[in-house]
Amino acid sequence: MTTIRRFEDSLAWQKANALSAFVHRLSDRKAWGRDWSLREQIRSAAGSVPGNIAEGFNSGGDRHFRHYLRIARASAGEVRAHAYTAHHIGYLSDEELSSICSASHECERLITGFINYLTRCLEQLETDAEESSS
Repeated sequence: MTTIRRFEDSLAWQKANALSAFVHRLSDRKAWGRDWSLREQIRSAAGSVPGNIAEGFNSGGDRHFRHYLRIARASAGEVRAHAYTAHHIGYLSDEELSSICSASHECERLITGFINYLTRCLEQLETDAEESSS
């Protein structure tokens, strides 16, 4: 398995950053200007996904990292929720909604994989520590 030395090397962060940029581009259109609150909510949620991956990566421990990854995963779901609202009021086309939902689901899948990997690593460390103390 490849070692990730910087958060930018993580596929989860790369996809999350792309989602955030996509949401920002879409919400920069004129129609969104009338709905400052929704625009800021979806942008904040989208930025929270890569932001929390980066913050967790630099938090100094796998337990903290998992915590931040869970927040990032929840933010990906929040992006989708706001996207549905934006679609229902005409700010997003069917295709744009589908793209946001697909990207958000992919982020959630990658983040969940990262959480599971860190959980297995922590469990292995605990097992190794128990065995060495026996």
